[in-house]
Amino acid sequence: MDYKAVLELSVCIGERLLFNGCATHRIENEIHKILNVCQFTTKEVFVTTSGIVVNVDSPESGLMTMVKHVAKKGMNTERIALLESISNNFTQGNITVEQALSQVKGIAEKSTYPFYILAAAYGISGAFRAFMFGGTVYDGLAALVVGLCVGITIQTLNSQKLPSFLVTASAGFIVGFVAVLLRSFHVGSNLDKIIIGALITFAPGVPLAHAINDILNGEQLSGIIRAFEAIVTGVAIAVGIAVALYLWSALVGGGII
Repeated sequence: MDYKAVLELSVCIGERLLFNGCATHRIENEIHKILNVCQFTTKEVFVTTSGIVVNVDSPESGLMTMVKHVAKKGMNTERIALLESISNNFTQGNITVEQALSQVKGIAEKSTYPFYILAAAYGISGAFRAFMFGGTVYDGLAALVVGLCVGITIQTLNSQKLPSFLVTASAGFIVGFVAVLLRSFHVGSNLDKIIIGALITFAPGVPLAHAINDILNGEQLSGIIRAFEAIVTGVAIAVGIAVALYLWSALVGGGII
């Protein structure tokens, strides 16, 4: 077996998992699982929130090291599941290392859902969460509209490769401003239910869960960094909503009830 190709596959899958928001300790486990296919005498794997370093040694291949830097990350659980499926198929001997590498590259080039489907998902998710938090039918309709606006905003700004903090703050501003605007036209009555329902769709719940999971699994460095990223995202949402409410209050010349 080509030891270098196996090393490349492990790092490539690890990089894709990290890029799509997988927890750090799970990435290390996947890399170790792939490397165990070969008789490496030494296997050292180091994964942080921004990069991967893998060092292996064996009598056949000698000492080899690969480093991958991941500058920007997202969240795509579908791709994580596909990558883990490829890893399992390779370690079970169902596919060769060359086939596995080809499939991983195919996932990287695979497009996500269309623009309108993602926008609709933001809207529908916001509506149901407004109901979940005790909102009325009209609150759900308002959250649906706010969610659609948020989905359009996030996808448009992400396509321009803007910083994530700015994208999140802008989405928070849209949530606050559109929610108050709709309520001023008597579309919905519970402003808190509308805002909460719409913002939960991009709140940093999964990154925070990964942070806690990493810390509990001994990955304190990655866990703390992920927790800080989640806090910064929460601050961006709060800043965006606060600016929207303050601006609306200044425009109408009164407080927001």
